[in-house]
Amino acid sequence: MAFSIHLFRLAKLNSEFKYVANSVVRETPRYAYPAVIDINEWQQGMLLQLDEWYRSIPEAPGCDYIRTICQVRCQSLRMLVLRPSPAIPNPSLEALRRCYAASRETLLLFDQLYKQNLLIHTWNTCHSTVLGIITMMYCIKMVPDIARQTSLDTLMSDFSAGLGVLAATGEHWSGAKRCRDILDDMVRATIRWIKDVTSQPSAFESQNQHRSPRTEPTNVQTANQYNDSTDLNGTSAARLGLSETLSHPMTMASMTAGVSSTFMPQDPFESFLASNSFVEQLQMGDADNLDSIMRGLFDDFIPTYPNVS
Repeated sequence: MAFSIHLFRLAKLNSEFKYVANSVVRETPRYAYPAVIDINEWQQGMLLQLDEWYRSIPEAPGCDYIRTICQVRCQSLRMLVLRPSPAIPNPSLEALRRCYAASRETLLLFDQLYKQNLLIHTWNTCHSTVLGIITMMYCIKMVPDIARQTSLDTLMSDFSAGLGVLAATGEHWSGAKRCRDILDDMVRATIRWIKDVTSQPSAFESQNQHRSPRTEPTNVQTANQYNDSTDLNGTSAARLGLSETLSHPMTMASMTAGVSSTFMPQDPFESFLASNSFVEQLQMGDADNLDSIMRGLFDDFIPTYPNVS
């Protein structure tokens, strides 16, 4: 009962977030929440309430699962409050750093449940995991110093935790496996982009987000550690999943040694990691297109029913 009451309080905060941050109608009805004068002040107040809610999660013996679920729900809402929204389309760098930390914690909590055989493979599990991975990649792109200040081993391990959860969920939902394959390609592209970022000076963040220096592919083929079709010796090799690559010690030196700075020209996610803003990266003009992209990841989860005549 204590956990139910506590989750109900979080649901009230979630409702306020949806109304204030995602509302596109600024004429507030009298019966709804009070009009927000300073959206940044409201955001900080919401984060303080989430911190207080997190600290007051009930502790009871034998309730590790529901307690972890409470932590996941709180980190997921914190991530939504800090990431771009109609009310705050351009969050501060500090907000994006905290958003990255929340999304990372969400993936690690799901990974913890999976390792303890407590993970329930529901729609919420898949959706929260996908959202966490995408948010991590977005924050890394918008705040390159996150990649500079985080070891590559840690980044790979965090991404692998999320992909592992999706792989396990894929045994029950075919759509989760497809999501995992798509995100695996995006993670690979992100790691290649991080390799470029770490070679840039730290002043990169204070300037406008310029396109990373890349050259057009030449006739000289260089072995690429992330090429899906060749190994380091130039011979054909089967594609390895991200989790498989973690079985080998991985450092920045080993990642960059012998790797060409030229990306695969057919990489479908190069534009995602190269443009100036999130909207330009996905060539979106409004939120409806983003909804379409996210819907495409989850198409296999949408139930279909035969026509009854």
